[in-house]
Amino acid sequence: MNGIAYVETTWQDLLYALRTMRGNPAFVMTAILTIALGIGGNTAMFTVIRAVLLKPLEYRDPDRLVRVSADYPRLNSQDTTISLRRFVDMRAAARSFSGFGAFLQSPENLTLSGGGEPEALKGARVSANFLEVLGVQPLLGRSFLGACRR
Repeated sequence: MNGIAYVETTWQDLLYALRTMRGNPAFVMTAILTIALGIGGNTAMFTVIRAVLLKPLEYRDPDRLVRVSADYPRLNSQDTTISLRRFVDMRAAARSFSGFGAFLQSPENLTLSGGGEPEALKGARVSANFLEVLGVQPLLGRSFLGACRR
């Protein structure tokens, strides 16, 4: 079938479909509504799945990040946090890591005060190099400064 015959056949099919739809508008509206709901449902599901499961993490080289935790079989405790002293020792001994940062899993209630009304926030304690390990920069201001502990 050449191009002109294909266009003519498609045009005739379209006209026939319009005549048929005019004869049964309830069926046409039901079909259109069903298709619209299907497309909307698929779009919503894909959006949620992409945001939760498929979207890459928002920091540099997420496949190179490693989470380190401790197991204490004597205490029947698994996947627990490590102490500050142990973190310092591990950071000093870690030769195969490009950076070694820490964070506390339990969020803390914080109060932000300044020029306006105080605002209650949720925050977490992190090491001074935490943002550097993730490869992110603050939008405003500077990153954390390390504190000297002796």
